[in-house]
Formats: sequence, structure tokens, C-alpha cells
Amino acid sequence: MTQVEALPAGTPLRALTDQLLTSETGTLPVLDTLGNLYGTVQVEQLREVWRDESMYPLLVASDLARKLPALAPDLDLAHALQMMDQEDVDALPVAPVLGLAPCGLLTRSAVRRFLVAQHTRAHAGGDAPVAPTELTH
Repeated sequence: MTQVEALPAGTPLRALTDQLLTSETGTLPVLDTLGNLYGTVQVEQLREVWRDESMYPLLVASDLARKLPALAPDLDLAHALQMMDQEDVDALPVAPVLGLAPCGLLTRSAVRRFLVAQHTRAHAGGDAPVAPTELTH
């Protein structure tokens, strides 16, 4: 999980664009007007509006945000990836309690980096997973 700053619902489109384009993940959680998790906004969602300058004073973060379920911090990675597949997204917010402000964001690329690092450590320690067909007798 990456800790990211959630955007308030009323974040203007110009500020939203700046924050999304400079974010490491290309996705940011959006809070509703009460400060609870509303959903996420992805850099891809800007493609439809970023060139239309007339939209900048009209749109805010909650207009572009997609409502998505939050992941519990103790949810295993298999279920997290399954939820990403179901929602067809590459990132989901992580929140301690459903509906509350997120404490981070889980991305497919972060999961991939974690799994590769785990595999590399296991292999370096001589505990490399081996398929039964690779065993020599």
C-alpha cells in the first residue's frame, strides 16, 4: 500500500489535474463533502476533459471520481487483486473501516513489485520455489 493524500470532493479540475499528473500512482482517492471515502479518480479520466478549457471552472474531483469499494488493510493480496479485476481498475483505496477516509492506495504494480521482491529474497536464500517437474532425482 502506498500512502497518498486524498482529495476533497470540491477540488477544482485544474488542481486535480496537477495532482494526478504528478502522483506516483496516477490514481487518487476522493473524499465526499463529509470527509469520507467517495471513490477514486484516475489520470485516464482526464483525457475526456483536459483540453476543454471551458470545463475547468465547472468540474471538481467528485464529478470525475468513480465510486469503488475500499480494501481493508488486512485483506490478503489474492482478494485485493480479485476486487481490482471485478472493478476493472489497477488501484483501489485502502481504508480502515468502509466509508472512512482512506489510509492509502493499493496498485497492481505495487503488488507485482512486492511479489517479485519476495520471490527474489526466497531464491537468494536458497528457498526457491521449484515446480515438481523441475526436481531431479
